[in-house]
Amino acid sequence: MQYNAPKGEEDLPHFGDAIKKRRARLVITQEGLAQISGVSLRSIKAMEKGAGNPTLSQLTKVLRVLGWVLELKERGA
Repeated sequence: MQYNAPKGEEDLPHFGDAIKKRRARLVITQEGLAQISGVSLRSIKAMEKGAGNPTLSQLTKVLRVLGWVLELKERGA
């Protein structure tokens, strides 16, 4: 099954690209991010490529190191 972005969201940058850019801005290597976050290097690489299927726990750990939080909002709110 493939996820199809809602109309108008197709042009949004890939989340993996955002992680990669933020990591580079903070001068953290993939290896460093893996070590600090406790998420495997393989998973970090997959996230940045937009591949794999990270768990919510893995994603939260990576975002925390990058200084981000995951916020869920009701659509249209």
